[in-house]
Amino acid sequence: NKDGSVPVDFDLTERKPRSIKFGFGYSTDLGPGASAGWEHRNFFGSGEKVTANLFGNKREQTLDIGLVKPFFQRDDQTLKLGLALENLISKAYSSREGTVSAFVEREFSPAFTVGIGSSIAHAAIKGREEKKWTYASLFSAPVFFTHDTRSNILDPIGGHEIRTEFTPFFNSHEKTKPFAKAQISASTYFLVPTVMSPVIAVRAATGSIFDVKLDTLPYTERFFVGGAGSLRGYVPQMASKLTSANNPIGGRSFLETSIELRLRATESIGIVGFFDSGFAYPEKIIPLKNQKILHGAGIGFRYVTDFGPLRFDLAFPLKR
Repeated sequence: NKDGSVPVDFDLTERKPRSIKFGFGYSTDLGPGASAGWEHRNFFGSGEKVTANLFGNKREQTLDIGLVKPFFQRDDQTLKLGLALENLISKAYSSREGTVSAFVEREFSPAFTVGIGSSIAHAAIKGREEKKWTYASLFSAPVFFTHDTRSNILDPIGGHEIRTEFTPFFNSHEKTKPFAKAQISASTYFLVPTVMSPVIAVRAATGSIFDVKLDTLPYTERFFVGGAGSLRGYVPQMASKLTSANNPIGGRSFLETSIELRLRATESIGIVGFFDSGFAYPEKIIPLKNQKILHGAGIGFRYVTDFGPLRFDLAFPLKR
């Protein structure tokens, strides 16, 4: 047109709003497991997402139902509601827990998000060496913020992510006084523009629990270290002080660090070398220097697909 505008016609077709997924896996410590999920991405007609996920193996069975409502009261705000049921048999304890939660998150910028919420959890808990079940009804009010500038959340080559969370807890059980849990984690990525496009990935995380003794703290809220998403090379929860029967007791604080060197052999195949460290401390509320810490190291392989990298890591404990 004379004013410089260009007439454009948009022909829109709404995509199918529902998805169904199934999965199957096997691990040497848990045996076979299966999962199923259902999702609706436009439940009430305004972009609300409703999900239901079911997972189970011989040690863990979970059911998660969630509702995510975007544009809650304002364009940069999201409401998240959740219901979770879990039956867990771990190295440290057994638990049967139900949780109801509600969160409101606001994006102050594309990288900066703040959230506040509340949850009520009721659990029956039994330590590995205990004969009786104990019960805990916890009300919590977490506050968190994240700053995320990663170039890609699944396979970043630059940027960083910082997450801080502070959660006060109130327990209706008379033996446990109110307590508070604080956690912070940070990761950053550096691309070296040279042969095989090496990326150095560094991650650190720590946390503390205040105003409560470990023996009165429910197992479900203690810190544990070890496993694939924590200290690779060690069985989940086992990077901790152990009882005489070699059961972990968890901690009031923890420390984790990881450094990786990621190389690209081809556009779709990657090789990774990594070194992890970590431990859960039973009495120290602030992990200080000269404290015990365990280390694991290993090598990994990545196969890059259109939807994200497939990962395989082989890790070894440096001290069994």
